[in-house]
Amino acid sequence: LSISAELQGRWNLTERSYSKSLVTLESKFALTQSIKFGLLYRNSWQTNDYALLDGKRQMTSQRISFGIQIEPSKWLKIDKYLGIQITSKIQYENFKFKREQLYWRNKLTLRPQFKSKIIKPFLSAESFYRSNQYYFLSGDEFVTEGLMNEMRYSIGTDLEINNSNTFTIGLLLRDYQTTNNTNLILNLSYEHTFRKNKK
Repeated sequence: LSISAELQGRWNLTERSYSKSLVTLESKFALTQSIKFGLLYRNSWQTNDYALLDGKRQMTSQRISFGIQIEPSKWLKIDKYLGIQITSKIQYENFKFKREQLYWRNKLTLRPQFKSKIIKPFLSAESFYRSNQYYFLSGDEFVTEGLMNEMRYSIGTDLEINNSNTFTIGLLLRDYQTTNNTNLILNLSYEHTFRKNKK
């Protein structure tokens, strides 16, 4: 069992502006060395698109998600050269002045294994399926309909200072499947992990 806390800042390089701040608490339970279950809570601060309603330039959102992480590298016996992580999770997010969002997220992460004990590079691709993208009236009931509405591609590196402290720097390309513009995001984060090992 492990519990971690992360502080992250995002800069939208496409629009040349600061995007948001995020604080995350996450717990993971390792069923085996290759299978982990996780529960996550995140709070974020970002620009308020509805500032005319309450006069505030910033808004917050809360997120809860639950998922499973599988690392098939050990099964394929290539973990000395390449780490592979497959993550699937359900995410609920609540905003002020905006209806809640329910996502199914699936992510593939590749981690080349270098000799360095500090530098841990990664590549990833992630899909977002939003189950309640659309609301429409069917008879006397409102019905929701989903849409795969975003792909994310990341490249960067973790800087593992020790077993408990990690800095991450990376670039994130958000490729929306809707009318929103594609954005390039710079991510900087610090994570502290509290570990509890039970034999």
